[in-house]
Amino acid sequence: MPIMAAHAQNDARGTAWLLASAAQSCIADPSSAPKWQDALNNTYRLLEAYRRNVFLPLRKSRARQGARDDAEMLTLALTNERHLSEVREAIEYALAASFVSAPKEEAVKTIEEVLRAVAAPQRFQVSEEDKVKASHFFKELLRQLTDR
Repeated sequence: MPIMAAHAQNDARGTAWLLASAAQSCIADPSSAPKWQDALNNTYRLLEAYRRNVFLPLRKSRARQGARDDAEMLTLALTNERHLSEVREAIEYALAASFVSAPKEEAVKTIEEVLRAVAAPQRFQVSEEDKVKASHFFKELLRQLTDR
């Protein structure tokens, strides 16, 4: 069990930051990718979870919430849900900054293809433009997660 989990300090933002940092490093230096295979796989899983809205809390309908505003609802949310929402927002901002007019699905697919190419360059190739966009995405994601 990780030390953070033993002390109930496991933070989705911190985990996402570590994964984005590892991915960014591997894109910048593909020769380091073999030692980061697990992190690259988990980064891929994070993106898939984001794309499918699997792990990110969805807002409850306003009819059931009553007249509470978003700020009040955020303070009532469990800490884990707030952190997941912050990760989702950071990903959305980083996607918008890196893939200006591309649809979410297409942008996430491009980043995943870059991760595959970094992890297994003998099997997968991507353009330099896609690598630059993915690199920019992870830099922006790191910045967003650090600023929160």
